[in-house]
Amino acid sequence: MTPFLAAYLLLAPQVQELPPPVPVSAPTTTAPLNVPTDYKLDTDDVLQIEVDRHSYLNRAVRIPVDGALRLPRLLTPIPVRGLTCADVVEKLTEALEKEGKLRLRKGQVQVALAGIRMRRIYIRGNATFGRDLDLRNGWRVTELLTILGGIPQPDRITVRLLNPARPAPLTLDITGILKNPDHPQNVFLLEGDTLTMDQPLRKRLFIKGEGPRGLHEIDERFGLRAVLAQFGYSVVNASGDLHHVILKRKTIPGEINSPETTQKLDLYALLTDETIPEIPLQDLDTLEIPLSLDFVYVWGELGGSRKYPLPQDRKTYLQDIMANASITTGQARIGAIKIARLGPDGKYTLLGEFDWGKYLKDFKPERNPEIKPQDLVYVPSVRHADPSTVINQIVGGVQGLFFLRSIFKL
Repeated sequence: MTPFLAAYLLLAPQVQELPPPVPVSAPTTTAPLNVPTDYKLDTDDVLQIEVDRHSYLNRAVRIPVDGALRLPRLLTPIPVRGLTCADVVEKLTEALEKEGKLRLRKGQVQVALAGIRMRRIYIRGNATFGRDLDLRNGWRVTELLTILGGIPQPDRITVRLLNPARPAPLTLDITGILKNPDHPQNVFLLEGDTLTMDQPLRKRLFIKGEGPRGLHEIDERFGLRAVLAQFGYSVVNASGDLHHVILKRKTIPGEINSPETTQKLDLYALLTDETIPEIPLQDLDTLEIPLSLDFVYVWGELGGSRKYPLPQDRKTYLQDIMANASITTGQARIGAIKIARLGPDGKYTLLGEFDWGKYLKDFKPERNPEIKPQDLVYVPSVRHADPSTVINQIVGGVQGLFFLRSIFKL
């Protein structure tokens, strides 16, 4: 190399190598989904758009919240919500030709569904946990029930299918659908369907007096007869006056401060006569069962003095009094049981003296008299040295002493 050439190369500007050009990658494409041709587009659906000979327009686009597409060469968004893919092809072709100034042939613009949105169906009601599900193609009511895991006691659940796109709400026969998948109500589900599953509502019933008193929550379908049967309450040995029961009802059901109305009921007839119509209940009804005045007074050697209520479902005899006595003391003189009865004048007269011991041998009905309300039953003691002292101990006062002595001729 000559000195002149070496100097030239040293002083000449250095030419830098440029990096190789980066190839422009084509937009990502996604395989189209197999959906019905009448599938309506909506927010979050993904569209694959391809324009032949204009590859810069090819792209996968997710439909935004406002439901409109925005593409190069177009200043005006294209609304696509509620359209089919074929409808979008027509709108997009028209917009690219008019606003984009492109010359397009038929079939040059292609639009396919590349990603499907979550098509929501809704589960609501007090018989299940509320949730939203993604509707799959071909789902019917039976498929949805399978996803939910089944329904306990479907006959007690009210199931309704609601959707503005349906002609009217549909009340479903779940029992029939589960037994027969070909049931006419086993319909195909639509996007936006709401399935409500409700148990019977609960009503509040107050009971006062001689019944199962307290506040009770009851099934809305139950009437008064059914509710009392659920509580195990019946006329057998009932201590209340079932013929004069009062039902208090709010003028506005469920409103605690609303005025009350009063209705008199013959609860005995309702519980014993199935031909009497059931009495429907409302929320916050109050049932008052007064204490029955049908009782007798029991004195003497039968476990202490007390009032014995008479059952309203049958007649009461002396054997009932003896059978219900908590204990007959060893001093009881059962061969001389005295019964006094209240007369129309308000005074007691001695009905007679009855030998219970002989009744247990011969069972003669005259030794087992019927006991009427307000009767006095007295079982004396075998110690008669001082009957006044015995009666005084039972009654606990001088007034009771002379009262019983005058009735039972002691």
